Amino acid sequence: MRPVIRYLTLKETVEALLPSAEELSKRNVQLSHRKLEKLRRLKNWDTNDDTFVFFHAKTKEGRITRTLVTFREYIRQGGVLLMAVSLDNDGRILEVRLMEAPNFVIQWIQPILRSDYLDSFKGKDHRLDLELGPEYRDRFSGITQQFALKMANAVKKSAQLFMVEFYVK
Repeated sequence: MRPVIRYLTLKETVEALLPSAEELSKRNVQLSHRKLEKLRRLKNWDTNDDTFVFFHAKTKEGRITRTLVTFREYIRQGGVLLMAVSLDNDGRILEVRLMEAPNFVIQWIQPILRSDYLDSFKGKDHRLDLELGPEYRDRFSGITQQFALKMANAVKKSAQLFMVEFYVK
């Protein structure tokens, strides 16, 4: 097991990405075969995971106002980027955070975290483009670009997961 750097605990993540929730709920979701097949048909869906965690911010009346998805993105070098994505009820991305990463990739992850890259996903949905804009290609080294794209793929998969779980019958 490789050591990891924890940027945010789960409690800190929920507090940051589900602000001012009157009530919170947690759902462990195991995807049905039909939903997994739908996701696997997507070009970027490459995970074998079938169980995910959703957190919901709710009103006192029980209406969901915001959803948080935690997603593990496996990296080729070994280890996991643990991402957190909050979405509105239409599946638009509100905020993205990196919760943890293997410590041996920190030198390539830090430039991403110091930039506005994670904020660039705001307002996008499950159809987001998996290409780096020129502003990031110019600022990030080659390997940092690869990690940025891994993060983007985790964000996209989180939004796809949200859509399949809540909108596919």
